[in-house]
Amino acid sequence: MRFEYGNTFGKNGRPRGAKNKLHRSFVEALAKDFDEHGEGAIRVCRVEEPTRYLQIIASILPKEFLFENVTGDMDDEQLDDLIAALRQRALEHRQAVALPAPERVTNGHDCA
Repeated sequence: MRFEYGNTFGKNGRPRGAKNKLHRSFVEALAKDFDEHGEGAIRVCRVEEPTRYLQIIASILPKEFLFENVTGDMDDEQLDDLIAALRQRALEHRQAVALPAPERVTNGHDCA
C-alpha cells in the first residue's frame, strides 16, 4: 500500500526540520562528550579491546591509498645511491638501538 501525495502518517506527520534538529542535537552532545571523555575512552579501548581499537582505526582510513612511484624517473645510478643511503640509515638505526645479541638455541637446548 502506497501513500498518496499529500497524505501524512498520523495527524500532521513529522514537523518540518525535526529530523535535522535531532541529528544536530545528537552530534553536538556527542562532540561535547568526546571533548570531555574521548581521549580516555580511546585509551581504555586500546588497552581493553585492541582488536576493536584497530577496527575503529581501519574504519576511518580512506578506502584507497594512492602511492606515487618516486623511483620511476630515477636512473640506475640514482637508484644505487638511494639503496646505499637507505642501508646506511638502517645500519645507523640498528647501532643506535643497540639490541642485545640473540641467544643461540639448537633443538630446544641452549648452546652456551
